[in-house]
Amino acid sequence: MDHFGRIESISPDFELDGLAILREFYTDEQWAALLRRRLVTTQHLDNPESIKNLNQMFHLRVSISNYIKPKQPVQCHKCQRISHTHNFCNMSANCVKCGGPHDTSNCKKSKEDDPKCYNCNLNHPSNYRGCQAFISAKQTNLHKN
Repeated sequence: MDHFGRIESISPDFELDGLAILREFYTDEQWAALLRRRLVTTQHLDNPESIKNLNQMFHLRVSISNYIKPKQPVQCHKCQRISHTHNFCNMSANCVKCGGPHDTSNCKKSKEDDPKCYNCNLNHPSNYRGCQAFISAKQTNLHKN
């Protein structure tokens, strides 16, 4: 099952109590109504820190915290590309083991065969953190901050 469930984009001009909601995240299909997360902007507020004092909205308990940017690049488990997750992927599936154009669950590669990275074509799985493509993306991430 998809750990993040479905994702709904919400119009950036939609406002909820003065908060511009950019995107709504569901943590699980079954609990979507209960465990919603929203990424909001607060630049337009006079006192952005005051929003952290909210603990209830529309008769629901809420918890508000700062966004914490991931320290490492994200990788899609569907297409194996670096910089997005499977929740946002519209690409075709690629195998993490052999780099072929098929879902990993359909891979015919035996354990004796060398893996092949989709991102750099070297002999390691596509999710190897020592991959030059991953290291390069990580360095780019560090320079963005």
